[in-house]
Amino acid sequence: MLLRFSHSLTGGLILPAKVRKRRRWLRRILIVLFILIALGVLGHFLNVHFGFTSGDEGALDYDVTKVERGDITSRLTETGETYLENTVDVMSKVSGTITQTDVEEGDEVKKGQILAVVQPDNTELLRLYGKRAQVANAYITMVQAQDDLVHQKHLFDKVRGTSWDNVLRNDRGLAMAKTNFRLALMELHILESDMEIRDGMAAQVMRALKSGTEAQVRRTMDRLLDVSAANGKGFVKLADVRVLAPSGGVVIHKDVEPGEMVISGTAALNKGTVLFTIGDLHSMFISCNVSEVDTAKLQVGQHVNVTFEAFPDESITGKIIWVSPVGTKPQGSSIM
Repeated sequence: MLLRFSHSLTGGLILPAKVRKRRRWLRRILIVLFILIALGVLGHFLNVHFGFTSGDEGALDYDVTKVERGDITSRLTETGETYLENTVDVMSKVSGTITQTDVEEGDEVKKGQILAVVQPDNTELLRLYGKRAQVANAYITMVQAQDDLVHQKHLFDKVRGTSWDNVLRNDRGLAMAKTNFRLALMELHILESDMEIRDGMAAQVMRALKSGTEAQVRRTMDRLLDVSAANGKGFVKLADVRVLAPSGGVVIHKDVEPGEMVISGTAALNKGTVLFTIGDLHSMFISCNVSEVDTAKLQVGQHVNVTFEAFPDESITGKIIWVSPVGTKPQGSSIM
């Protein structure tokens, strides 16, 4: 083998260029290996004595568990509006002027509780007086028929001044008069009950009828027909109409104040003035719009969790009670 080399002027050997290049690469490789070995030794030392590998990272813990077959839970989140399931609009049964209100919004009321008092207008007064006049006329007719029958019986029994046919005719007339009186009384009782008039004319007369004595009925009617009755319950007296709560709940709306005019809820051409709205806070439902791509995930009876913006940390459990069979497309959207 022949090697080419040269001798420097200073007396040293001068290696060829390729040999010098290999030595430089060898030195670099050795340096890298030395650094890697040093890092490995340092990492092992830190891990043994301090429990971590490098820097301030903690040791990783792993939990091992057995893989099992199960259901994948799909959650759907939507926003909606809350409504009370049971609400009642309270109206007056007569037209007139509000004289007082006894409740405010937020008050809890019971069924039959007085909410307001209405002073009937002239039309309502005339309607009531007309029914009372019918009762009065029927009563007067009945009394006259009773007197005629007594007179005819007296003539027949004592002096034979009349025939038995006249007695029978008066007896039938009295029976008809009693029937008409009771019918007029029932109509008046229905009207006064609708007007929430306590202890009205019909109620007093019906109590007298239940006593079973005609004398009691006559005394009651004579007192009621006496326009100058000092006890304030004469024929011309009409108590203000009370507006009662049709059901228990909480007053969620109050729409009238004393002095305002109201229209009866039984008016033929007008639905009437709403005085109050009562709702049951124990039963509510939420209406929300769901994209058509998610409707297949919904079924009646599924349980849902409801949260409110005012109470974000509280959750209420409910269930789906209805899913609309027909969708609606919002304006400007292609998705129902």
